[in-house]
Amino acid sequence: MYLKMYINLYNVFERDEERTKCEIWVNQECLEQVNEIVYLGSAFSRDGRCDLDVDRRVAAGNKVNGALTALVKRQGVAKSARLAMHNAVLVPTLLYGRETWVCQKKHKSKLNAVEMRSLRKMCGVTMADRKRNEEIRNMAGLKDDLITKIDKGVLRWFGHVERMSEDRMVKKIYSAKV
Repeated sequence: MYLKMYINLYNVFERDEERTKCEIWVNQECLEQVNEIVYLGSAFSRDGRCDLDVDRRVAAGNKVNGALTALVKRQGVAKSARLAMHNAVLVPTLLYGRETWVCQKKHKSKLNAVEMRSLRKMCGVTMADRKRNEEIRNMAGLKDDLITKIDKGVLRWFGHVERMSEDRMVKKIYSAKV
């Protein structure tokens, strides 16, 4: 028995802001070096910022909004069912991987815009109606906005890391000194 590798499925990703050439050879074939990579649904770039991952979440959220539009605008669908679809499909799509993000104002603004677009459709409110986001959230019956959920997720992850034993790799990386 032996391990068979399909070389065309593997890439080399080096997390470093300085551009260096990293050559890894397997069976006389050089693996391709890439600047960004998607691993377990999260996107990583050389500079370590979360811009790429947030942009992917926004694009995925827009796709979900498009897919749910027909259901949300249908007259016979109850408001509670619309809200359940919003909370079960759109919110997790937007928030996947949020625990590791260092969110800037521009990221929060993009994510919030996707959520508000969905809520406006759900409540039958257009931009021309000039309703504030808080009013629309109240109409939909939501307590927390997306930004609060992001912050809570980050704090929840921080609590997990703080409680981890010192021999766990995540805790070692978190506690490392340069």
